Amino acid sequence: MNSVDQLAEAILAHCYSDFRNRGLAASALADGYEGPTFPSLREEFGQDPVNFDLAIESLESEDYLETGPTAAYDNDWSSGVIVLGVYSKREYVHLTEKGYRKAQYGAEKPGPVGQPQVHISGSTFVQSPVGVGNTVSQSLTLNFDRTEEVVAYLVELAQSNGENADEAKPLARELVGAANCGDMARGRSLFQKLFGAASDAVRQIAWGVVSALIAKQMGI
Repeated sequence: MNSVDQLAEAILAHCYSDFRNRGLAASALADGYEGPTFPSLREEFGQDPVNFDLAIESLESEDYLETGPTAAYDNDWSSGVIVLGVYSKREYVHLTEKGYRKAQYGAEKPGPVGQPQVHISGSTFVQSPVGVGNTVSQSLTLNFDRTEEVVAYLVELAQSNGENADEAKPLARELVGAANCGDMARGRSLFQKLFGAASDAVRQIAWGVVSALIAKQMGI
């Protein structure tokens, strides 16, 4: 997954979290609603303006997001050219039904064949034998009730891909905090900062921990 796709996924998750937190009805997905504004999205996700614009365009082209409000073209009726139809003022975005379903189930997509397997059981995370960096963990069980244990493991994963432990630890602690609060949008953003440059194997294991924490908070 390239950086634009990752950014699009994070924006979609943010819009999903906004929709759920506001308690909107399903009809809003079809009728349209005022979702996150472009200024707020740019502040959160627009560090690279080009990637941000491409990510929004990608979500629009896939019919995951729509923008608004819409307005009719202001025609000069004295001229010989009349433009019919409406255009978007691009002040805010909102989820479509397709986008809602994508955001809701996107994190549950199976990983590629040959990737390390992770298993979630109750309040523990169990990792099968897998090589990470220059080390091999034969087995691992994390107790999600022990926050510092989970933070330490995420830092270890980040270190295996060359991250500095002192810089990774605050991000890992924020990431665990967001996951424990069920804040998927914030969690994805922090995950990208901490594991954006990691290998696919490490990313899968780390996201397995984060998604399990979110699932535990939601009682799934």
